[in-house]
Amino acid sequence: MDLKILKSFVAVAEIQNITKAADMLYMTQPNLSRQIKELEDELKTTLLERGKRKTTLTEDGEILLNHAKQLLELEEKLQFEFMNRANTQYGRLTIGFSECLGARRIGKFINTFSSIYPNVTYEIYNGYAYDIIERINHGLTDLGVLLQPLDLTELDYTDIGQDETWGVLVCRDHPFATRKTISYSEIRNEKLIIPKRAFDQNALYDWFPLEANSVKILAKYNIFSSSIHLVENGMGVAICNKGALGIQNNPDVVFIPLHPKAAFKSILAWKKSVQPSPLVSLFIKHVLESLKEDDKPNH
Repeated sequence: MDLKILKSFVAVAEIQNITKAADMLYMTQPNLSRQIKELEDELKTTLLERGKRKTTLTEDGEILLNHAKQLLELEEKLQFEFMNRANTQYGRLTIGFSECLGARRIGKFINTFSSIYPNVTYEIYNGYAYDIIERINHGLTDLGVLLQPLDLTELDYTDIGQDETWGVLVCRDHPFATRKTISYSEIRNEKLIIPKRAFDQNALYDWFPLEANSVKILAKYNIFSSSIHLVENGMGVAICNKGALGIQNNPDVVFIPLHPKAAFKSILAWKKSVQPSPLVSLFIKHVLESLKEDDKPNH
């Protein structure tokens, strides 16, 4: 499969007009149409529904678009890596961040690393943990800042040294809002907004000792920042970690730690089965050295 033709297909899919896509690609409309037809013949399917004014994707076209973008992203990443492989003074690091306080610590280390290697650039990807892990395993992302517990059999990692406290987030006028801590039994009858990965893995009741038949699930989230508006409007209370996006400096919500304390570790992870590039290895070394420096006692 020709990557140039895939680029043409992605352009048509995004612009939704073959003539305009051909202009953008500096090629004729018949030539572009021929490329798309060759791709459809190769895959033995119809990828586009061609209208007079608009071209839309078929179901198979949607599937191909998703994979094509990943392939083209990987191609760009490989080209960039090999162009700069001999010189760690240059290059690009791709880092996936999940919602956790550990992301702040890694941000600090990126800052100090950047002061040493000012010609290094960064591509930041925000997502939920298993999305980031998938990107690492497919070679699309170099490193991931993740929150335990996770299945890490295919990853190498280091503990960032950041406790991630879990608790309940409520709106400012909720009866719980003045509490310093809250027990598991007290939230049993609340409408809960919970992490989707905990629910999908049937791990919610391992994380939090609640009776399964008593839990009222209002919503499940992948990234908490998309659900904070439910809390702000008093629709329910959310189980989340303190580092979730949208919590800090938000006057409309209050975070209350759970008691007994529920805390997990945040980690920096990378693919186990592949030797990291020199630049990635250099950054990992910088993080490890910085963690040791931070952990030294002050005299």
